[in-house]
Amino acid sequence: MEPSQFTSEAPGRLVAVAKAGWAYIPDPLPPDIELDRSTLRLQSTADQMMGDLRGSIRQLPNPGLLANPFIRREAVLSSRIEGTVTSFDQLVLFEADPRDRSAAPDTQEVLNYVTALQHGLDRLGDIAPCHRLIWELHERLLGGVRGGEHGLGEYRKVQNYIAGSGRQPSEARFVPPPPGEVQTLMNDLEAYINRPSGGWPRLIELALIHYQFETIHPFTDGNGRVGRLLMPILLRHWGMLDVPVMSLSAQFERARSGYVDSLYAVSARGDWQGWVDFFLRAVIAESREGAERAQKLVDLRERYRDAVLGLTRSSIAQQLVDDVFELPVVLSRRVANKYKVTSQTARTVIQTLVDADILREIGNRKRNRVYFAAEVSRIINAPPAQDIYSVVDGATLEPARGGGGSPPWT
Repeated sequence: MEPSQFTSEAPGRLVAVAKAGWAYIPDPLPPDIELDRSTLRLQSTADQMMGDLRGSIRQLPNPGLLANPFIRREAVLSSRIEGTVTSFDQLVLFEADPRDRSAAPDTQEVLNYVTALQHGLDRLGDIAPCHRLIWELHERLLGGVRGGEHGLGEYRKVQNYIAGSGRQPSEARFVPPPPGEVQTLMNDLEAYINRPSGGWPRLIELALIHYQFETIHPFTDGNGRVGRLLMPILLRHWGMLDVPVMSLSAQFERARSGYVDSLYAVSARGDWQGWVDFFLRAVIAESREGAERAQKLVDLRERYRDAVLGLTRSSIAQQLVDDVFELPVVLSRRVANKYKVTSQTARTVIQTLVDADILREIGNRKRNRVYFAAEVSRIINAPPAQDIYSVVDGATLEPARGGGGSPPWT
């Protein structure tokens, strides 16, 4: 880490450490900053877009139906920032049939992200965001996969380095705080997360919290993913978004260089405004995307239900329509087990959805055939139509530059 890049405006201090030379300790939140009018306009637009998204979701007949596909989309895109490459289709195929060994090696890691996020959202009924919840997220994220050998569910006891593949500690772009500082820093962050609202608007606070968590880097591995897991959990905790239909990871992955550089610029020279602007643009862009994507799925569901109703009066067939939105992969044995029907009845119901052009068979199995709802997958997988850099003061500009490259901040 190059000390000369850290100015007197840096919201923290450098301390000497072995191997890397220097480490950075951030000051506790909140920072003493002023944000200009353009940022406040972005914040106002982001709040409005989030409110519109929340309102549109609450008007849907079954808002919870959208949770599963969006959670899986978030898992795929957040993991991709870390270099874990699994497609949405690979994930849901593996989830439907874990015995299928043809899945990509990274798929279990992405499925762990799904499990962790669902767990975190469910746990909010029992506990507020705290150390224990963060530890539980980490345990589920890294259990049984790469990184799981490094202290599951506990803060690190060793120095870590953000150096990129093949680089030595002395070449690290950023070195998080020494391990002896981590618990105190996380205590401060926990207190800030749970303090009553009344400072900055919640979306700006979320940007500050995400920066602080990633800067502390409290675990030996998995910090980027845990930090992004916390965002939809905090939005739910604060009552800002009941169903996690906004995937900020989609925007961060698309503009990953900007994401990394904006975080680093806060530590190096106190550029809070650059990071907050970046974050708010992501909220605006993804709120619009979330609302449009959710409406497309709802419209598709109604079209599917009408198509099935024209073929059969079977209530199981109608329920199976909802099932393909939660998990767009269907196996006859899963249908038989879930609805407690015979294998023949399960196959008949599935065939109804095939006849309605909802499902198509994939693979060439003679037994345990697999069916896929490709249109559902296409809506979930569609890339963002708007990126962060096309949002300025809440207005939409022409498509502009995207991110790229490998992030050192993972």
